[in-house]
Amino acid sequence: MQNQETFLIIQKLTDAIKNEMERLGRLVFVLIGELQDIPATVSVNHRLVEKLEFDPANQKGPFLKDSNGKGKIIVVNQLMDPESVWNSIKSELEREVASDLSSLEKAFADAFEKLQNEARQRLVLPEKGASKRGGSFIAHLKESVSKQRELYQQALQQWNSDDSIADSHLREVMRIAYNFADDALKVLQLLVSVADLKGVLLWCTIKEHFDIAEAIPATCLGQGVLRSLR
Repeated sequence: MQNQETFLIIQKLTDAIKNEMERLGRLVFVLIGELQDIPATVSVNHRLVEKLEFDPANQKGPFLKDSNGKGKIIVVNQLMDPESVWNSIKSELEREVASDLSSLEKAFADAFEKLQNEARQRLVLPEKGASKRGGSFIAHLKESVSKQRELYQQALQQWNSDDSIADSHLREVMRIAYNFADDALKVLQLLVSVADLKGVLLWCTIKEHFDIAEAIPATCLGQGVLRSLR
């Protein structure tokens, strides 16, 4: 069997970066693509309220409007906190349904969960030379991580300060921690995989890779980052 020689090609860093950028492709730009919410509507199983509508362009918060049929339409502009939506419209709905508010609350909760599952977002990739814009995929991830951290801190403080219902607060702490860990690891695995695929991205984020490896060295992800760095 004939031996094959391997030749090491040495390039200037500027030339190597230029070559890598020309071969970067479009897929990696998914990370900085702009996420745009798409309006959605679901039915509500109640005689008073006919539909629950998600309108991302709505700037005034939750409100009621008349439908073309006999019922009302609840309009919301966010899908993260159903409790705040319900509290905002509860008094107005109470005047309409009186003693039947509990059944409406249940129907609203079911419809809101369905709306969360059916709502979609459009990902718009940036064009070459376009200026930096907010609302990117990676920016939404950062915002979500910050929000989860705040919720975890609040739940932890409540657990430490309220002995009467400590078990309830502990369950909330564990719920947030498990959900965050599961989702965060998937995101970090995505980022590490993209950096492995495109060397220039690893070069530009080498410090952040080391920071991750130092922060979570004992986890599978931490070991994966270390392997990537080697």
